[in-house]
Amino acid sequence: MKTLYFITVIFFIQACQLHSQQKTEELSFLEGVWKINDKETYEAWKKNDKGELTGKSYKIKDGKEYINEHLSIKEKNGQLIYTATVLNQNEGKGIDFVLNKDIKGKYSFENLAHDFPKKIIYHKVEKNQLKVDVLGENNRGFSMQFKKQ
Repeated sequence: MKTLYFITVIFFIQACQLHSQQKTEELSFLEGVWKINDKETYEAWKKNDKGELTGKSYKIKDGKEYINEHLSIKEKNGQLIYTATVLNQNEGKGIDFVLNKDIKGKYSFENLAHDFPKKIIYHKVEKNQLKVDVLGENNRGFSMQFKKQ
């Protein structure tokens, strides 16, 4: 009986990991290093062994890397969640943004209760080009154009 229980638990864990990997698979184009046009500012993404995307936003100054924020995209309770943890802000706690599945052709992660940003929208322009909109109240904010390195 214990063996059957153990096998069932292992199967369940693997099934959950596979489900998470399938959900983040459509965002696999983010994997790699992306550089903002005309700036030494980057976003780097990689997939971990659970199928989740983990990343960081950073700048290069005088040859040294300075991390601005840690990022992740993972499945929680059937939804894709983008979490941004900005250094020296929010007591080190991440802010979650939920993928709005109603928007097609873009990946709009939203937290309308947050002060700024309320939306972080990733749009794959071309194979090696990415546009990210960071929007607040009344969809005001800024856009960044990235090129894959």
